[in-house]
Amino acid sequence: MRSYYVIGLIALGMLVSSCQGGNEISPNEGVGQEEQSMAQSEKTFSFSVTNYEQQSLSDVSRSSASGTVLPHLALCVFNAEGKQVRDIRQATGEEGYGTFSLTLPYGEYTILAIGHSGTRAMRTNGIDQISFEENHVPDCFVKTLSLKVDSTTPSQQPLTLSRCVACFTVKCSNGIPDEMMAMEYEAEGGGIVLNGLTGYCYRTEKRTGRIDFSGTKNRNTTQTINLYAFLPAAEGTMTFTLRAVDGAGEVLQSRTFSDVSMRHNLRTIYTGDFFTNTGEEEEKDINSSFTIQLADYDWEEVNTSF
Repeated sequence: MRSYYVIGLIALGMLVSSCQGGNEISPNEGVGQEEQSMAQSEKTFSFSVTNYEQQSLSDVSRSSASGTVLPHLALCVFNAEGKQVRDIRQATGEEGYGTFSLTLPYGEYTILAIGHSGTRAMRTNGIDQISFEENHVPDCFVKTLSLKVDSTTPSQQPLTLSRCVACFTVKCSNGIPDEMMAMEYEAEGGGIVLNGLTGYCYRTEKRTGRIDFSGTKNRNTTQTINLYAFLPAAEGTMTFTLRAVDGAGEVLQSRTFSDVSMRHNLRTIYTGDFFTNTGEEEEKDINSSFTIQLADYDWEEVNTSF
């Protein structure tokens, strides 16, 4: 009787062991299925900045050489609800500069790429409100791309950025006095916040600022002042007031330039003696728009003597 009891226990143990072995799950079995499911619902992309258009957003007939490089790039991704889900910044010298690799779940997105020469940090408050610290407006290029992510979407996405600013340039042909320490300015008719969807300013507002000249040497040579602006439309006019000040903030000379022609990719240049002329703007020797090579950028220029 005792032997039957022992045999029964052994048989029962074997049966339990067999059942447990049949239900045992491999440590990698569930994880593999989850990873496979995720892989089927997301995709990895490579966004590469391949060129910069040296024309307004509406005219893509001409491009610069692909070797053009801007100091800073940013790639921002917004989902279908307009929420920013990615923000990647790059600076020249970094490994892989100009290429952004990221993985996105299936869905609809808006890609915003920004290239700029700014010395202030870029801020985003939605795709329609891009700005820079201290009301700074640098030379700036933009590209907005609507992207539906699914299994058929190409993983390689080349981006061509278009210039979205105009430039007002003042050349003080006779130099600046020794006592001048800064140039204060006011700009009206443009904006300081970029709408990434349109390429124009989010709203028009006065911009004020100060350019330091305290460390400037060779003051007897031509001094150049560049002021960039986001525009409310493809072209228009702006008013600029410049005040040269000394170390105590006293105004040495003030000039107002009214009805200045501004257009995307247009550099409007006023050249003259800032400190001795009467300040009356003489509309002479105005060249119609033409293309020139300036540093690494192609600009159209309109020249005016004052």
